Amino acid sequence: MLEWYRANANYHQLITDCQNLLTHLASSLETHHPFASRPGLLACLSRPMEILTIEDAFVRFAGWNPLKECDERRFEEDLVLKVEPSLPGDRAVILKDFPWWAASLAKLDDKDPSVCQRLELYLCGVELANGFSELLDSREQRKRFEIENQKRVQYGLDPIPIPEGFLHALDNCPPSAGIALGIDRLLMILIGASTIQEVLPTPFSED
Repeated sequence: MLEWYRANANYHQLITDCQNLLTHLASSLETHHPFASRPGLLACLSRPMEILTIEDAFVRFAGWNPLKECDERRFEEDLVLKVEPSLPGDRAVILKDFPWWAASLAKLDDKDPSVCQRLELYLCGVELANGFSELLDSREQRKRFEIENQKRVQYGLDPIPIPEGFLHALDNCPPSAGIALGIDRLLMILIGASTIQEVLPTPFSED
C-alpha cells in the first residue's frame, strides 16, 4: 500500500493528488518504460479523471439514491454489481461523497451532513484507492465505533476494544486528509495481468 496524509487539507486535495500521480505515471511510462501492455492504458492515464458523486452514480447506474434510502447491504451489492461495471473505462474515475452511514473514519460534509467527504479512485474498472477528510471529533468517532461493535455483536462476532489512544489524539490534530492506494492493483493494471497473484512478490497459495 502507498499511503499519504496532508495536514490542513481535505479530500479535494487528495483528488488533485490522484490526478497528478496518474498524469506523472503516464508521462514516465511513455518516456522510460514502454512496457505497459493494456491497450489504451496511456491514453486512459493521460485523460482528466471523471468525478462522480455517489448519488449521481447510483441514480444513473443502479436506479436508486442511497442518500435517500439507508440500505447498506443493497448499497454494497449494487456498488459491485451495477455501479463499478458501468463506470467509464477510458479514463480514471473518482467516486465521492458517500452516504453519512458509510463514513467509517471520514468527516461529514459541513454543508450537507447527509454525505461524508470520502472518495474512491478507479482505473480500468479496478478500485485503486480509498481516501477521506479525517474525522477529528473524538466523541463522534466513539459513537461510530460503538455502532460498529453493535453490528458485530448482531452478527455473532466479538466487539473490538475502543482505541482510546487514537480517540485522544484526534482532538489534537489539525484538519487532515489521508488516502491509501493499492500498488499491487496498480501494477496489475500496468502490465496487463489478469489476477493480483501475478504481481505479488510472494506467490499466494490456498494450501
